[in-house]
Formats: sequence, structure tokens, C-alpha cells
Amino acid sequence: MTKVLHVSHHYGCMKDHQYICKKLNFELTNQLTLWSDENDILPKGYFRCSKEVANTIWNKSKDYFNQFDVIIISDTSPLSKIFLQNIQNVKPKIIVWICNRFDYDFENDLEYYKLILESIQNKNIKFIPYTEFERLWLNHRGIQCLEETVRPHGVSLNEPISDKEKYNMGLGGENYKMEINKGDILVSRYHNDINFQNSNKVCRTQNVKSATAFYRGPEELKNIVTNFDAFLALPDAYSKFSAFEYMQNSMPVIAPSEDYLLKLYDMPNYHFSTGLWKNTVSLCEWYNEYYKTYAVYINDMSEIANAVAFIKSNKEEIVKKIKICAENHLEKTVNQWKKVYETL
Repeated sequence: MTKVLHVSHHYGCMKDHQYICKKLNFELTNQLTLWSDENDILPKGYFRCSKEVANTIWNKSKDYFNQFDVIIISDTSPLSKIFLQNIQNVKPKIIVWICNRFDYDFENDLEYYKLILESIQNKNIKFIPYTEFERLWLNHRGIQCLEETVRPHGVSLNEPISDKEKYNMGLGGENYKMEINKGDILVSRYHNDINFQNSNKVCRTQNVKSATAFYRGPEELKNIVTNFDAFLALPDAYSKFSAFEYMQNSMPVIAPSEDYLLKLYDMPNYHFSTGLWKNTVSLCEWYNEYYKTYAVYINDMSEIANAVAFIKSNKEEIVKKIKICAENHLEKTVNQWKKVYETL
């Protein structure tokens, strides 16, 4: 049985790949830095993986790392420096699943860029973008990635990713404890729905009942989506795991049209990480080939009530479309990962 180690700062990455490894019958071990303590492989309380930190981790735990067949690194990619800087002594094959920009917190670090350029030529290392924008970002830094993009699939197993998983739900503890509310629209707990605008207030002015999405991971999300008719997405990144999780949970989505999103982005205090341009907005996963078949796009916030009414009137048909998209995407993604591992 293939032994896989997953190293990440991101719980969502681990839940997503947990399903893949189970489907492919791999033995998976997860090392989530957020749950590290002083006795763990990864040091507690750090985020920026400098050259020195990476080498310290490798020198301390190289025997542990070398017992695996494959090591996958996800959000953030600089964690891969633990292995790429010591590649001559690394026995496992390496997959870098690029989530949230390959040079996060290391922009314009020429030494790091050189390391990636050298590593991308190594047949025992694969760099896999998790959305097409990641390839564009690599190209912008002079690095060409030829591997196929493999996006999140959004399916969650009702199993802990490690024995450290207190809630079997992921992050946040009591601060993100699930609230079972009922209403028309579920809104996010992030900046654009809280600080750019008060989305709950916007909904109330249109007599639309809304609630903020507090949950500790995809398993709790399953328990709240059935209480709402739609999710209001105010995109803040090119890809979000939640975009695929909502799809797998048959949740209709209301989102600004591409043109309207560009207008919102130009407004003070609207957040979109990395930046948004007319020639890149279509790369945002809220406008992918699946969402374009069933999402309800608006051109002004005043259209939310009409969007909700449309969804309520066409719920059965919309959900049917979502389920077909979710099934097709899951099958495609499993096959993509199967190919990645088989060709390492």
C-alpha cells in the first residue's frame, strides 16, 4: 500500500485529499501545522517557512519523512522547501499542490524562485496548480508549469484527519461553533460580508432572511445548508474550497456577475486577494464551467430578493443541475489524482 504524508497549514486541503487517498486505497498520514506542539515533526506557532526553518525541520525528522512513498505539500507551497532544499537526500516522491500562490509570503525571493525553477525540472517532483490562476501566477514569475490543474472536489469524509482533531470538524473551536439557523440566504463570515458591507443588513432591507455561516469545517457545513435556499458569494479569491463544498452539498448560489464583481473590486474596502483584472476575472471558480450552468448572477445588490425568488421557484431544477455537476467533477478529480500518482 502506498504511504502518503500530507503537510499543510490548511485543514480544507487535508479534508479534500483525505477522500482521494481513501478512494485510491493509500495509507495517509496528515501533519497539520496548526495542531503542532513542541513534540511534533513541525514546530509549533510558526507560519513562514524560511530556509533555516526548513533545514532545521528536515535535519530533525529526515528519517521520519523518508519512510513515506509520497509527500504532498499544500497551502502554502513554501513548506515544500523542507524537501526541495534537501532533495538529494529525500527518498519519497514529492507533490506540491499549489494553493494560494506558490510564493505566498516569499514574493520576489529570487533564491526561492531559483529553487522552484530547478525543482520543476525534477521527474520525481510534481507541481500541481489547484486553479488556473496559479499557473498564470507562476508564468508571471517566469516559471512554466505544464502539469494539469487539479481543483478541489469538495467532498468530505466523516472521519478525523488525525488523532488531534478535537471536533472531527476542523478549525475555530467555539468561535466557529455551528449555529443552526433557518432562512433564505446564508452569507459568509469574511471581510466582504462584514466590513465591505453588512450583507445581513442588505438582505433585511429587501425582506430576505439571512444568517452568517459559522461552522468549523465541511462536516458541519452539511448540517446547515439544508436550512437555506441559497448562499450569497462575494468572491475574495480565485478559488475557495467552499465553492466546491457548496456544489457537493447541492447548495444554489447567488453571486455578482463578472462585470459587477469588477465594479465591486474598484470600490473602497472590497477585498480580493492577489488582485483582479478584466482578463482574469473569468478564472475565479465562482464562474467556472459548473457554476455557469446553475448560479444566479446579479448586477446590483438590490437584485438579491429577486434572485432568491427565482431560486425558490426553480429549486428542483437547479438542484438537479448541481448534482450532475458535482458528480461529474468528483469523478474527473479522482481520475486526475490517480494519474498524478501513477505518473510520479
